[in-house]
Amino acid sequence: MLFLGKMIRAETALEWGLVNQISPHKEVLNQAIDTAKTLLERDARALKEMKKCINYAVENDILKGIEYEVGIFAEMMRLKLTRKASEK
Repeated sequence: MLFLGKMIRAETALEWGLVNQISPHKEVLNQAIDTAKTLLERDARALKEMKKCINYAVENDILKGIEYEVGIFAEMMRLKLTRKASEK
């Protein structure tokens, strides 16, 4: 698509999983604000690590990317379990 300059419809992008949702033009700003609010409710460290995984995957081959993600996921789970244990 990128090299050919071929445009696709929003519905097709949604169907292919290229976008999470589509919104009418007049609702885009409100939808973006709602999405931002949802992200603010998430754990900041987890979001940061997810972004690192995405960036790592772009710059490395798939096997290295998977290994990196597994390591990050294991660390996040360890931190979650440690946090839960300390709350008891």
